[in-house]
Amino acid sequence: MRGSWLLILIAMTALVRGCWAESVDIVAPSDISFGVIDIASNCAGSPSPSTISFSDAQLLPGKALRISVIAVQDSFTSTGGSPISCTGVSWSIGNATGGSGASGRLSNTIYTTVYESSPNPSSGSVDINWSLDPCATGVFAGAHVLVLRWKLESVGG
Repeated sequence: MRGSWLLILIAMTALVRGCWAESVDIVAPSDISFGVIDIASNCAGSPSPSTISFSDAQLLPGKALRISVIAVQDSFTSTGGSPISCTGVSWSIGNATGGSGASGRLSNTIYTTVYESSPNPSSGSVDINWSLDPCATGVFAGAHVLVLRWKLESVGG
């Protein structure tokens, strides 16, 4: 009889762990704007920095929050002119709290990690400084807006 109760307890524990709903509140930009003045020079993105912050994280014990980004399209333009490849956009990290950030380069085919929290986070943030490489001939000066998609993952543990 004692072995049966232990088996039921283990089964119930597995069931409860499998049903745990993880959640987090996050603030992240949906797009980045580049005010290109000189196509032969690097251009900072706006807002600068872009702060990504999260709060009220409810993750499984021992888990960390990973935040990754991808471009929605392979290129972007303003009115007229040649398109700008999303791979011309990179970022550097500053002021990471509750975890660590990672500099990188944007892609429209794979998500790239921007931030990973420490295990068992409740909140955290990171500042991202976006940069656009010098543009190819045919790109017009002006405002160029790039739309982003974010992925949140519970990892580790």
